[in-house]
Amino acid sequence: MPNPFSKLFWRDGSPRPDLVAAPGTPPAEAPAATAEKPKRGRADHLKDFRFPEGVSGNPGGRPKNRSTKAVLNELLEMLDSQGITARERLAEVVLAKALKGNIRFVRELYDRADGRPKQAVDLDGNITIRVEYADSHADTPEAPPGPAEDPVGPETV
Repeated sequence: MPNPFSKLFWRDGSPRPDLVAAPGTPPAEAPAATAEKPKRGRADHLKDFRFPEGVSGNPGGRPKNRSTKAVLNELLEMLDSQGITARERLAEVVLAKALKGNIRFVRELYDRADGRPKQAVDLDGNITIRVEYADSHADTPEAPPGPAEDPVGPETV
C-alpha cells in the first residue's frame, strides 16, 4: 500500500515547499466563514454569447410535425400508374387472402367493415373475498390476532 504522505515530499525526502509549510512558519489561516463562495453552474466565459434575458433563442418554437396518421392517410391516397390508390390495393390483398381461407384476414375484414363486436362483460355476479392468515403463532396456544370470525360466512361484495 502506498504511503499517503509520499506526495508531500520529493523523491530525495525533502518536503515540497508548495504543499508543506516550512518549520517555524505559522499555519495558514482558514478562509473566513462569511466569504462568498464562487457561483457554479454557468460558464462565465460564454457570457458574451448568451441570449439577453427575455429573448428566446427559438422564437418560432418547436416545428410542428404532421401526425403519423396524417402522413399515412396521404400515402394511402396516392395514385399508382393505373389510377388505383394504395388503400384500394391493400383492400384487394386483404380480400384475396380472406377468400383463400386465412382466418386472420377474414376477421380483419369483418372488424373493418362491420366494426369490432362489443365485448360482453358480466357484472351481475357476486365476488367472494377470502382472507387467510399465515400460521405464524403455531407455538402459542392462543389464536393469532386477526379479525373475528363472521358466523354468517364470507362477505360478498
